[in-house]
Amino acid sequence: MLADAFEPAIAGRRPADVLIYGPSGVGKTVLARHTFKRLQRQATVDFAHVRSLGKSPAGIARAVLNALGGDPTRTTPEAELWRRLHKRVERPLIVVLDEGDDHQPKALSKLPTFHCWRLW
Repeated sequence: MLADAFEPAIAGRRPADVLIYGPSGVGKTVLARHTFKRLQRQATVDFAHVRSLGKSPAGIARAVLNALGGDPTRTTPEAELWRRLHKRVERPLIVVLDEGDDHQPKALSKLPTFHCWRLW
C-alpha cells in the first residue's frame, strides 16, 4: 500500500501525504526506507529522513537541505532556508518526519508542495 502511494510521484504528480503510526520499535522507519529503496529502482526521487522531535520549522528545513547535499549554517535565517529548499527541489522529494507528531504544522505547510511527499 505504501508503494502504491508513491505512484503519482513517479509520474511527476504530487501524491497525497501519508501517515504511518504505531508504537515505537514496530518498524515504521524501516518500512519507509525499504519502500523508498524499491522506488529508486523505478524513478529518480530524492529522499530526506528527518528526526523531527524537538526541531523548529527552521531545524526541519535545515535537516532536509542537509539530506539533499546542502550545508546551511545554523545562523541562516528561516526564510532563507525555505527559499533554498524550494529552489533545490526539482524532482519528486520524499520527506520522512520521524516523530512527526511532535512537528510544528508551520513546517509542514512550508515544504515544497508540488514535488514533495510527506510521510510521518
